[in-house]
Amino acid sequence: MKDTQEKTELAQLAVERSLGKRELGEEIRKRRAGSESGARRGRKALPAFVKAFNTVRKAAQSIDAEQLGPSDLRDFGVDQARDYLAEVEQTLEQLARLRGQLAERVAAMAAA
Repeated sequence: MKDTQEKTELAQLAVERSLGKRELGEEIRKRRAGSESGARRGRKALPAFVKAFNTVRKAAQSIDAEQLGPSDLRDFGVDQARDYLAEVEQTLEQLARLRGQLAERVAAMAAA
């Protein structure tokens, strides 16, 4: 968005309505759609699942690089450690579902 006046209006709107990042982005998209110069430039936006996966991947790489040691869980009780374990298992199940969907899609694309 190049129009300084429009940027100022959007900033004021964001403050007045306490808009979050997503709501502000939606407002910008609405305005672009209604303008003559609203054609989107640059690369196509990534799907939300790709952004989320990239975040999970980076977090997993960070944790793996640190190597979990005995001292890392020292301050947690057994119940809290079990809770973290359950969350990790749930995340792995969700990633397994995503893997299955991606594998099916890749197989379908390869067959086409």
